[in-house]
Amino acid sequence: MKFGPVRFVFLAVVLLSGSLEAADWPMWRFDAARSAASPEGLPAKLYLEWERQYTPRTPAWEDPLNRDLMPYDRVFEPVVMGKRLFAGFNDADKMVALDTESGEELWAFYADGPVRFPAVAWEDRLFFVSDDGFLYCLNAADGALEWKFRGGQGAQSHALRFPADI
Repeated sequence: MKFGPVRFVFLAVVLLSGSLEAADWPMWRFDAARSAASPEGLPAKLYLEWERQYTPRTPAWEDPLNRDLMPYDRVFEPVVMGKRLFAGFNDADKMVALDTESGEELWAFYADGPVRFPAVAWEDRLFFVSDDGFLYCLNAADGALEWKFRGGQGAQSHALRFPADI
């Protein structure tokens, strides 16, 4: 199956009185219930603010059975916190932050394996997993690594720093 060019499209609203502050979309499908519904309402008319083009997503699993069972990396699944949009790349082993107003890439953090699942944004941190077996915690503002943890049976923890407020 071939996919055409993938576009990250961010729709923003321009109001006569100024820009609208929207609520965060901190995890896949908005909330822990996976409701895909925000309490925010949308105006009748939306305007395209910017667009980014990336290479088409290539699923990590080649065989048809696993593609049906593990479809997570076929499309970008961004999350939004404040004025930042975060998305993982399964083909470049990275997480990126984009400015929601300009589309400019603010930072990129590289893991040691594909980032196929969407991140979770909370307070000033971004949490995501990679196929390298680690759970990562980044500073959402600048992409600095706060800590990483390798889970699983027999795995040794590589925690760098766990802040007291977590």
